[in-house]
Amino acid sequence: MRSSVIFVFAHVFVIMCSFGQEELVNNYEEEEYEEISRVYFAEANFSIYSPLDAFSEKIERNTLYGFSLGFLMQLQKEKPSFIGVEVFHLHLGMYSSDYEAVIGSEQLILSGRVSSNNLGINLNYRYYLPFKVSRIEPYLEGQLGVKWMYSYLTESGSFSDGEEYNNFDFLTGTWVLSYGGALGFQIHLTDVYYLNLKSSYHFAVSGEYERRIQENLDAVEFPQEAFETVQSSTNFVKFDLGLTFLF
Repeated sequence: MRSSVIFVFAHVFVIMCSFGQEELVNNYEEEEYEEISRVYFAEANFSIYSPLDAFSEKIERNTLYGFSLGFLMQLQKEKPSFIGVEVFHLHLGMYSSDYEAVIGSEQLILSGRVSSNNLGINLNYRYYLPFKVSRIEPYLEGQLGVKWMYSYLTESGSFSDGEEYNNFDFLTGTWVLSYGGALGFQIHLTDVYYLNLKSSYHFAVSGEYERRIQENLDAVEFPQEAFETVQSSTNFVKFDLGLTFLF
């Protein structure tokens, strides 16, 4: 009799343990499923630009420098497609000089500087290729956006009573349509940080911008005189080196 009771209790215990294990597995699977969510990327890159075609001829420079910032969102969970925005900036030229100018009723000696720049905003579509090489993950990117070709003047000086004079003016600004494509590689550093390497080819429609002249600078009195307005396409190749943060 005692052995029968022990057998019944043992059998019930085994059944209860089986149900408990199954429930734990189900709960674990549900929790694991719930943890799957969309992936978001934030990127910051140092950029080297190589002007092409008429753009290179106009500015007479082979290399320009700048930066880019980006944000990307996964279109669907566990899918290799992302969409996002990228902002990039490059410096085309600058010139500074000191000159006299009448401000109010007083003649001041001003330090002026004119800077010519290119600010771009892109809508990017990124697709990660279905293979990896060790910790390296390649991707392709399509880009469509606009570029703002602008220049500005900054001035500073002092009045006779010690009061500071500072001035900022936008001189020119032109918007142009741009588009392009890129090949990139992300190298896994940690679970959330990646080294980002990307090469992009950018096309743009023709637009006006300020080119710094290279000759007769000795005759320049005001910094605006060191620039001339030119028009051309602004195509370039961009090389990015930076960090990507996953969150």
